Amino acid sequence: MKGVVNVYTTGQLAQKCNVSIRTIQYYDRRGLLHAKRTENGLRHYNDQDLKQLQEILIYKQLGFNLKDIQQIINDTDNNTLKSLIVNQRRKIKQEIKDASEQLASLSQLETFLNKHSDFPGNISGGL
Repeated sequence: MKGVVNVYTTGQLAQKCNVSIRTIQYYDRRGLLHAKRTENGLRHYNDQDLKQLQEILIYKQLGFNLKDIQQIINDTDNNTLKSLIVNQRRKIKQEIKDASEQLASLSQLETFLNKHSDFPGNISGGL
């Protein structure tokens, strides 16, 4: 005996994954989800669609854009995902480096302000 196949409306799927109905509809239009349409045009989703949406949301949380996610979903051997992971790590490391440099500059500015009562107005020349 086969397992029960659950059917979800757009609203039910959105609620299960804590996203908006418009998000589900957008992903459907982009081809990331594949709704089955009823005779009156309503979208219905199944457990596989629920799983796919959960994967999409995980990839989004990891910083992948929808174009990347589409490639990941269509990839059968995970080579795309492996390559995108390398690129995403590189991007995040650069963002961390940039943020660290900003923190250092803020510390320098704070130190300057604590030592001098007047702000020079132009800090582009360095602190």
